[in-house]
Amino acid sequence: MKGEHAVSGDSLACSGHQESPERKRHDLGYLPFLVRRDGVWLYRGTPIKRKAMLCMFGSMLTRDEKGAYLLRSPFETGYIEVEDVPFLAVELDWTGCGKMQRLCFRTNMDEVVVAGPEHPIRTDWNMPPEACPESCPPLYPAAGRR
Repeated sequence: MKGEHAVSGDSLACSGHQESPERKRHDLGYLPFLVRRDGVWLYRGTPIKRKAMLCMFGSMLTRDEKGAYLLRSPFETGYIEVEDVPFLAVELDWTGCGKMQRLCFRTNMDEVVVAGPEHPIRTDWNMPPEACPESCPPLYPAAGRR
């Protein structure tokens, strides 16, 4: 897609999650979620297909100090397994050229992210191609959710 970072009309914008500081969260340990390398989220081995549910879970995703992924709701928190990265860039829009170029990505959770210092693109040039045949560079959508 070329031009302004428009998102298609059938997409669902995911809103951010707000925590309530006065409530104590219950630690559930490990939850039966898996985010596969291809971006598919599974619950107890079954793909989650409802976009609204994916957006809700994605908005609650964070990482602990060791880099492990956590789902945090206002009432509960638990670890989930992520094979590679939880969000994939599925659409690219760019404007300008050279140092004035802007790269805007839409993630599989319909979040629009502009690459830059707050949202870096990371590449691993030492990884052999056969290790990730369909992989693309990760993009970190929100500070703190890396």
